[in-house]
Formats: sequence, C-alpha cells, structure tokens
Amino acid sequence: MYKVDQPYTGSATILLIEDDREQSKYLRFLLNKLNLNVVVCSTGEEALSSVQLYRVDACLCDINLQGNMSGFYVLDELRWSKHFSGKPVIAITDFNNQDQRYSLFGKGFSDFIKKPVDLQNLATVLDRHLPV
Repeated sequence: MYKVDQPYTGSATILLIEDDREQSKYLRFLLNKLNLNVVVCSTGEEALSSVQLYRVDACLCDINLQGNMSGFYVLDELRWSKHFSGKPVIAITDFNNQDQRYSLFGKGFSDFIKKPVDLQNLATVLDRHLPV
C-alpha cells in the first residue's frame, strides 16, 4: 500500500510526463515521499524515448502537454510500445467536469488524478495500480 504514513518500500519506477516545470518538481517531490523512483519527461517525444531506456512500472501523464504530442497521443503510443504495453497510464488533469474526467477511461487511461494533486490522493490512485 502507498499510504502517506507507510510509504511504498518496493522499487517501482514512475514515468512522469509534465511540461510545467514547477508542477513537475512538485509531483516528483510527492512521488519521492512515497519512496518511488521517477523518470521525468517534459515532452511526449522524450517520454517515448525514455520507455526504451528505463524499466518503468506506470506512467503519470499530463493531458494538456505543449508541443507536438498531447497526452492522448502519448497514451496511444505507449499502448503500442513493446516496452510499456499493459502498464497503467494515469492522466493528470484539470478537467473540472466529472463527466470529462470519467471520459478518460473510455480513451484508454487507467485512472486519473485531478489537479491540484495532493499526497493522499496520489497515494490512493497509485495503490490501485502498482504491485504491492
């Protein structure tokens, strides 16, 4: 379990795709508090290269990435990657409407975390998707 009072003690690695530098630092800080390894990428292209270089167990992906690849495009590419296929991809979203957030499941995301992200919510979502 990835409870705040009992951090994960395994060796899971999270691929974090976030183009906002401050948000990326904050999320990395939270993931480190849960004793998780983090590979940080600021673009979809960088993330797709990283899954070939690092063994990652799950992905946290911002939906509204700047540049050539949206979070939806990155999701599709990860699903086809032989290095990542079958692993959870969790959307990081600022969607305010509950229907919008739940539509992410239909697009192929494993789960979502609503911004602003807090430690307890992050731990709860990861607990559903990472091996114990």
